[in-house]
Amino acid sequence: MTPHSRSMLTNTDASVPAGAPETALYAEGIVAGTDGPVLVPEGTSCRRIPGTNLLHSDGAWLDGALRPTPGVVASLRRKLQSADLPTGNGRYYDMAETALLDVMALQNPRGAIVAAASPYWRFVWPRDNAFAVVALALTGMHANMWAALRYVYSMQEADGQFEARYLPDGSGRVPDQRGRQHDGLGLTLWATWVVIQLSPQDQVDDQLPRLRSGIIAGIRAAVQVAAEEDGLPRPGQDYWELDHPEASLGLAAPLLAGLLAGADLARRVGEPALSDAAKAGATSLYRTIHPVYGRNGYQRFPSGGGFDASVAYLLPPFISAPNDSTEGSGIIDAWKRSLRALEQPNGGLRPGQEWPDPDTAWTPQTALFALTAASLNQSQTAHFLLDWLDNHRTRMGSLPEKVTAMGEPAAVAPLGMVSGLVLTALAILDGAKIPRLSPPSSGESEPVSNTRPDKEPKQR
Repeated sequence: MTPHSRSMLTNTDASVPAGAPETALYAEGIVAGTDGPVLVPEGTSCRRIPGTNLLHSDGAWLDGALRPTPGVVASLRRKLQSADLPTGNGRYYDMAETALLDVMALQNPRGAIVAAASPYWRFVWPRDNAFAVVALALTGMHANMWAALRYVYSMQEADGQFEARYLPDGSGRVPDQRGRQHDGLGLTLWATWVVIQLSPQDQVDDQLPRLRSGIIAGIRAAVQVAAEEDGLPRPGQDYWELDHPEASLGLAAPLLAGLLAGADLARRVGEPALSDAAKAGATSLYRTIHPVYGRNGYQRFPSGGGFDASVAYLLPPFISAPNDSTEGSGIIDAWKRSLRALEQPNGGLRPGQEWPDPDTAWTPQTALFALTAASLNQSQTAHFLLDWLDNHRTRMGSLPEKVTAMGEPAAVAPLGMVSGLVLTALAILDGAKIPRLSPPSSGESEPVSNTRPDKEPKQR
């Protein structure tokens, strides 16, 4: 997830040192704009037209906001009504509606979904994009989903890898030199596999050829980078966006999911040799991850480093939970220990046990653990975390990036990946069948169905 490194960019108060508790809320939310999202400043009286992400015209107008003509309002309301909105059986309708409208508003006409609308987050992270496109698939927003996938693959480097983030203008340029973060590569392949499983076949037939070259290049890159050093990825930045001397679980686990997905994707695009290479790479990485990280309870690094939220990537909905007789049978216990270790006094979670800010909770990690809990049928834990997220939204209802020790929303709002994670968790609670990848030792990827289970009527 994306605790963006303050050393690179990000606080509106440059005097706040790295790791210091966050207290400022940068925006109440966003509204749809003519070329992407428009920030609603904190403390303003701006509001949306109900059932839309359009700025209501009865207050102060914001430059760049999309004009709410009757036709635009009606079109957006029809789009929302047609969405398969997951609500946790009606319990979280408002949070779900706002989250979906926020993801839609974060997308510009070129298909780019920016991480957030604040200036230093107004870029496309492949990592964040992956969670947004899975949520769009689950809600039936396929046009938005395919556009977002096409945009990310159009930014791909010549060697198939991805930079940490890209400008949303279609130029392929990056805003800084923070370099590559290979968890984004793994999660992009995973998300591509998931949305193909969840999409109607006629759409797959239309879109897969357009993504084929990017998928092939990405799989080849994943095979290369996943085992560059003693069976593990070469050390680099993961979602902490900091350099480390060891390969983190936050790099290795998403790459494993990407390789498992890549094995099936390569077969689908007619590359059997590449499929075999991805399978071999996944098997090697899987059999390295579990003894290397498992010996210390699946902490952040092979040498330790404390419990970390990235243990969730070794569990559903990413990878099927292993049987007690297989490698990695202690992952669920490690996830439970991590949940306890990362809990903050305000009820949310922080990114890792050694994350330098001991006071602030991060919504990406809280939402990730809610997703895992829902996927493991631990509904009590899932509801506890989702209730917490629901109760710490901004005045406009958006999910912020952080929550202060005093329980106030802080930093950017909304964050697209948090909205995506929440929508996916709610879909699982509603009964959606999210395709999962099987561990290499247990055979091929599990068969999945493109049909969704029957649901109760939408509650309004």
